[in-house]
Amino acid sequence: MIPVCIVSGYLGAGKTTLIRDFLRAPGGLRATVLVNDFGQINIDAELIAQTGVDTIALTNGCACCSIGDDLLGAAQSAVQDEPDIMIIEASGVAQPARIAHLLHGVVGTRSARCLTVMNLARARQLSRDKFVANLFRQQIDQAHGLSVNRTAAHARGWTSNHPQYPTLGAFIADNKARTRSTATEMTKGTNFVHRVFHPRPMKEAELMQWLMTHCPNLHRAKGLVPLKLASGKTIMARLDFVQGDWALERVPNAQPDPFGQIVAISPVT
Repeated sequence: MIPVCIVSGYLGAGKTTLIRDFLRAPGGLRATVLVNDFGQINIDAELIAQTGVDTIALTNGCACCSIGDDLLGAAQSAVQDEPDIMIIEASGVAQPARIAHLLHGVVGTRSARCLTVMNLARARQLSRDKFVANLFRQQIDQAHGLSVNRTAAHARGWTSNHPQYPTLGAFIADNKARTRSTATEMTKGTNFVHRVFHPRPMKEAELMQWLMTHCPNLHRAKGLVPLKLASGKTIMARLDFVQGDWALERVPNAQPDPFGQIVAISPVT
């Protein structure tokens, strides 16, 4: 029976980074990763595929609802390759218990276990957000363990009831985590809307102003953009925006494109 690990966490928590770190040194395990981005551009699958691991990309919604059939089909296909571990990176707007419930239909796998990634620097903000607070708490309550990638003075209240794991490898190796139940009641999820933009080349400040004008309640954005430098040269950069914090990282050896691709995600107001 193939063990299944669901990596959950709200938008921008650091799920892809956690998985990539594990795949660089998987301890001899051969992993298959199912990646579900919320939106039409599967950026996270591209990042994970760079490590050389088998990746099956799932798109057009979160894995716990609108692509349930696709998830089951992808998981069953992955079983045929007999990996040592199946890892599912859930969309940031998914309830992990729903995904685990869907996976009960996959023959040849063990009951799924969930590791929820938390950015404690944003925990208080998310817990008070009227649109996403319930989802944020569900992702914690439905987990077998937590991976905390930031510290905060109020951390104890969020993590005291869950075992913590510094790495995905530590969670996978810890069989004791299997004993925790994910019987938390599943409820109707928060509604989110995603938009795909193709921005023209802009300077950094202009790009951010443009994005916030088009998405005033933006929670998450990621993608590739043509970025104008002060010298007048245009480069391709990877955009990563999480609830007010954003970063642009140059993509080495990438030819400038006249238009970029950005997926922007916002709760429905």
